[in-house]
Amino acid sequence: MISKTSDLIKKYNSTGKNLGGTKYSNVFGISSSFEVIQPQMNDFIVDYCKMAYDDEKMELQGDKKVGLNLGEVATLNTLPLMINFNMIFDCKMEECAFGTTTEDYYEDDFLISVTQVIQEIMIEKLIISKNNSELLCCVLESEPAKFNGNIYINLKFHFPYCQVDKKFQSDVMIPSVIEKLRENKIIEHMHIHPIDDWKKIILPSKNVIPLYRSKSEQHTNPLKLTRIYPIVEKKAKCEELILEDFFNPENYSLIKKNILSDTIFVNLELKGWITLLLSIYFCDTVCNPKNENIKKVYNKNYDLDESTDEEESVMDDDEDPKYLAPIFLGMLKSIRFTRTDYWIIVGKILFNIFDGDENGLELWTSYTLEFTKSEKAKDKCEMRYYAFRDSNFTIKTLARFARDDNKDEYEAWHNDWCNSVLEQSLSGIHNDVANFIYRVFWVDYIFTGEGKNPWYYFYKNTWKNTKKAMQLKQDIGNKIIMIFKDVRSQFTLKSLKNRKSNKKQKFENDQSIEDSISQITAIIKKLGTVGYKTSLVAMLEEKFNNDVFETEKNKNHLCTGWRNGVIECCGDTAFFREGIPEDYITMNTGLKYKADLSYDHPLVKELLDWLSKVFVDPELLEHFLKDSASHLAGKNSEKIMRVWTGATNGGKSMIMKLYKATFGQYCCDGPLSILTKTLPTSSGPNPELSQLRAAHICFFSEPDENDELQPGKIKRITGGDSFFARSCGEDGGSIDNYVSCILTTNDIPKMVNPDFATKERFSFLLFLSTFSLEAPEDEDEQRRLRIFKMDPFFDERIPELSVAFAWLIVEYYKNYKQKGLEKPKIMKDYAIKHWETNDPFIGFINERIVFITKGEVEFKFDIKNIPKDIDKSIKVNATDLYPAFGKWFRDNFPGSPVPSSTKFASEMKLKNRLGDIWRGIKVVNKKNLQ
Repeated sequence: MISKTSDLIKKYNSTGKNLGGTKYSNVFGISSSFEVIQPQMNDFIVDYCKMAYDDEKMELQGDKKVGLNLGEVATLNTLPLMINFNMIFDCKMEECAFGTTTEDYYEDDFLISVTQVIQEIMIEKLIISKNNSELLCCVLESEPAKFNGNIYINLKFHFPYCQVDKKFQSDVMIPSVIEKLRENKIIEHMHIHPIDDWKKIILPSKNVIPLYRSKSEQHTNPLKLTRIYPIVEKKAKCEELILEDFFNPENYSLIKKNILSDTIFVNLELKGWITLLLSIYFCDTVCNPKNENIKKVYNKNYDLDESTDEEESVMDDDEDPKYLAPIFLGMLKSIRFTRTDYWIIVGKILFNIFDGDENGLELWTSYTLEFTKSEKAKDKCEMRYYAFRDSNFTIKTLARFARDDNKDEYEAWHNDWCNSVLEQSLSGIHNDVANFIYRVFWVDYIFTGEGKNPWYYFYKNTWKNTKKAMQLKQDIGNKIIMIFKDVRSQFTLKSLKNRKSNKKQKFENDQSIEDSISQITAIIKKLGTVGYKTSLVAMLEEKFNNDVFETEKNKNHLCTGWRNGVIECCGDTAFFREGIPEDYITMNTGLKYKADLSYDHPLVKELLDWLSKVFVDPELLEHFLKDSASHLAGKNSEKIMRVWTGATNGGKSMIMKLYKATFGQYCCDGPLSILTKTLPTSSGPNPELSQLRAAHICFFSEPDENDELQPGKIKRITGGDSFFARSCGEDGGSIDNYVSCILTTNDIPKMVNPDFATKERFSFLLFLSTFSLEAPEDEDEQRRLRIFKMDPFFDERIPELSVAFAWLIVEYYKNYKQKGLEKPKIMKDYAIKHWETNDPFIGFINERIVFITKGEVEFKFDIKNIPKDIDKSIKVNATDLYPAFGKWFRDNFPGSPVPSSTKFASEMKLKNRLGDIWRGIKVVNKKNLQ
């Protein structure tokens, strides 16, 4: 039946034509609100009433696929008094297992008791007429519905002749009813108790009130009118009323106002018109509060076909994220719930909107179930939901998804949302016009309040800075003026039609169409002036203000911006998607990501052929590709100091160019001083550190001969610890350090006295090939010798190959996440040899320590090959050796501090050095060694 509701909307929707119709909306938010114009109201009401009547008969015949999906938009400040019960029962309770009808949960005694409580509060708080018509109560019930391991039953106590201010209902009536229900222990009148307290069971009416037989939620059953009670007297038997006793459809207020014709009541029995009785427009007589002070606050009686200067107060709901969320969710495509990255984002949005409470989880779960049909969806949602923490995502991200997924429905909603404040903007008051402009551009601009240019606009997946709000001013001068011109044209057309028909068209707020045209013309002229536009921008600063942008900008290291979208690392997969404003990305790679490539694509084949020459060893190539893929996550998770080393013309510079062409702004060049020298204090500018902000990769230049790497600085830069940095002319601040450092060098610089932890941080990627003009002609021979033909113009191929490289590392990301960065044997062997060669303690042993035999024969010291006849009477200790070590160290590492005697002693006792052998050795001069 819900599909029939959609057909009804398509048939009668007049939204956007500015013809002043009556507003309706889909209850689930699958479509925005729409208008039915007066000439079509008769047919619309008849069609819906017939649908509702047929739907109720189908339910009586046992059809479970019942329930419609349409509601009235509450555009006025008053509504019929409605007390809505949303009761949830735990299926695990033994009693619930057998509860198939409402009588299993409660009986008439409960309904009568609740009605009596509400009527007592009404008599206490409201001015009731002598005939007590306001106290007449329609009771609506839904059949039990099972969903997510719970039973759902909805009740509504509807008072059609008691029109009360909405805010008074939520602020006064409902809290009073809840208190009275508790006081009278009404819960004891039920056979089975619901899960929640009355405060959670009874909720105020929303901005969209479901029409009769339309469901308030997808997983519940529709309400059905089951009982009608007059005033319930204490200790007196309550006699139910029959419909014919008090309901005359012709008393419907829209008929009295000639919006509907009284000729519609044909071919349908009285029950068929229950929709009118339970409409928010049935009665237009307002029931006022008794207290005079309260009356001043809540007594706002608006004519149904007129607006007032205070109408803005009824528009609060349409900016409430909790109200907007179901609307946008209904516009989303299934991919938002079936693909992990989108699904998690939607969950985070709902977590933030509902402050982590169960309402957000229930909404997320219901849509996940609808699209995935998975039995595990509920458990997956619950496990994820309560693990969420605060994130940047708000209702604006959900709106962007809706705009991308369902352009027509989103634009219909957005036009309606903007039009609701358009009339007020005609005042020309800066705040009113600014409010309209904000709604037009609400997801496109932000104001940070920091720096010289605090305005940003969202363009092609990332945020762009606009100096002096120039882009916003241009949009005001173009788009906003065009909107007002279009509205003026529509009013001009109306004026011409009125003149032809010789009828006076009454415009809202009792102004003539001609006066409205004059107002719009005046605004258009103002918008063309620099002063007015500048004042508007100043007013918009408050509306577009974003306090978190500067701190969150480019902070999400799992996301990289591309020219045509964003790649986000989520779990084991790198997903490509559209950019979201609340990613807060201002950087991009400068490259368009092509998701449609494959291993058979010519560019991918060319790239892999070249890479297989740079890294002939298959394990080395595999490691390189996994390591390259790791940079998509923008975090040095393994705390590695990468060193690319090899002879000249080995491909290092071309691989570096490939990285820079692929990662663009996420690559930077850092001076080696970051790793070798003392940096300026935190109080001074240090741009060499500040450029690491948001970078994923930092290349370090070829070192000079005397450069020495400092272990402490290596640990700091690879450890992921945040640090303070600022550029010249900036205040600076703490930088989250996620960068992966890569040192490209032919000869690895010295490092004085690195400890074991520092050594473990180093990862040596070996460039063992040579590209030469004199390479062998035979390709097999080239691979055997690792000498390949040099192309002097190969760098011209890099821009195209970077497109293939981007695709390849996205493919490899899952491989990286699942297998990690285990170093191949060739890299491990190289590291061992490198550290032995550059170990000052081993160097000292090799150059100055010898075995001495009893015959005073000297042998080169080798811990694995100890002579049998060493002279054990010769004993030495660390104190004996340390002076010689100090002199040797200063000769070989000038300018570096000599390790302490304690450090020397502990290092020399290691197994690969002197170990426990401190006998039969002596120190010799270098010139005496053979």
